[in-house]
Amino acid sequence: HWPILLEQEGAALLLLGKQSEAMALLDTAKRALWSLTQQLKAAQIIETNTNVNFKAEFIGGKLEGFVDLLVKNEKSKAAVVDLKSGRLEEKQKELQSNVQLQLAIYGFLHRQVLGEWPVASYFILNHGRMLAQNKDYFPQANSIPAKSDSSGLETCWNEFIEMWRYRRALLDQGWIELTLSATEPQNGDAYPVLSPFEHWQPGKNQDRYNDFRALTGMEANA
Repeated sequence: HWPILLEQEGAALLLLGKQSEAMALLDTAKRALWSLTQQLKAAQIIETNTNVNFKAEFIGGKLEGFVDLLVKNEKSKAAVVDLKSGRLEEKQKELQSNVQLQLAIYGFLHRQVLGEWPVASYFILNHGRMLAQNKDYFPQANSIPAKSDSSGLETCWNEFIEMWRYRRALLDQGWIELTLSATEPQNGDAYPVLSPFEHWQPGKNQDRYNDFRALTGMEANA
């Protein structure tokens, strides 16, 4: 299926000079698929589904997501696996701080639709690694324990709901928080109301993902 997949999803790799990049991608895919297969065998997975669509309501409106991989083991316990090409260190930090929000959203959607919280993990394709907070479900996964005693998808989701209410209240008061290092905060380093969870505060490295960054203009001598 590789030639067809390239034509449909990666035509740029068919250009002259891109052959080596295309072959490198194919090699990565083969190694990742083999590693993922071994993970699923070790977990005694008996059912797999890909690109599973879930929809549900939450206090902020409607949620919809497509789970990359939804699996079930011999004990009929479900797990959602999110496939990432890279960002290994970033996903490890998320699991350590228990702020793996994308997995928690999938978990919440699964619970609303199917009635139970699933297990969840990241699979990093470029490294062929399964990342989970423990090895209870995927025995060959890289275990990334949370720093605090409270961990797991349900805890992450409940903290997110509290953070959502906190930020909704700030917006209702007219406060807008921008994660920008190029300008000084209007109210110094203090928030109008302290955040309920310090580990959910945005870090400096999130500047590059900010939609408002262009509004501050170019830095001196840029």
